[in-house]
Amino acid sequence: MRIISWNLGYAGLGKNNSFFFDGKGEGRILPVSKKDVISSLDNQIKFLIKSDPDIILLQEVTSSSIINYKVPMLDIILHRMKKYKYSYFHPTTDIFFSKIVHGDLVLSKKEFKCNLVNLPMEAKGLSKLIKQKYAAIVCDFLLNNKHISIINTHLSAFDPNSTTRHDQLLTLIDNINSKQPTIIGGDFNMSPVSLNLFTNQNHYSFWVSNISNAILDQLKNRGMKILFDSSSPTVRTNEKPYDKTNYKTITDFFIYSKKFKINIVKTYDLDFLYSDHNPILLSFEI
Repeated sequence: MRIISWNLGYAGLGKNNSFFFDGKGEGRILPVSKKDVISSLDNQIKFLIKSDPDIILLQEVTSSSIINYKVPMLDIILHRMKKYKYSYFHPTTDIFFSKIVHGDLVLSKKEFKCNLVNLPMEAKGLSKLIKQKYAAIVCDFLLNNKHISIINTHLSAFDPNSTTRHDQLLTLIDNINSKQPTIIGGDFNMSPVSLNLFTNQNHYSFWVSNISNAILDQLKNRGMKILFDSSSPTVRTNEKPYDKTNYKTITDFFIYSKKFKINIVKTYDLDFLYSDHNPILLSFEI
């Protein structure tokens, strides 16, 4: 079985784009153009179709929102990837100038059932401007007569002292069925590597943090491990369009039960052409 996880950045954070939250006020609020969004989405879908994974975990997929000029990402993805069954978590995010409908999408060639695990919100909203709900999509698959869980998650990014995202992951771990083999994939907005592995930290890497010892201890107690490809970064900062000098690190990875046989874990280094994240692959057996 092959899983790809990718934060698509609402198809509005390709190499030509920036984002003002990353830039502490510098950068754009909206993508450079609707044409750029459509081009990025087209290339994202082409990559996924060519890669042909069994399961796809996507983050930051919009339905129809001003944040990407109302390009209907969800409808376009489902239309072009018809052989996949899907589940979509789409909270409405209240932002100071609009409401944004975006969320996480699970695609699978195999039948599956899903439920949501609600995760803690920021106490005062994101930077006091955005109120966003969080949940992980927990999917049950039957493989070789065994039930396994595949979870798609996207944690908070700009919470003070990384408190919310750490609480979110601890909440998710506490809700895992310990008797069932489990894989969690997504954008954790926390790094399992040295924060200076690819580029030195700077003014714009303020939102990045390492995984806490409390989380590592909880994973160990559950018999789970973190899995990632240390050869390539998965995310870049958005204070400016990408020019290879942006800060880069790893925040996209997998967490898995030791009951799986892992064959491959890989980051596809797309040089952040179509998103501010690179896609990651996990191949496993059960």
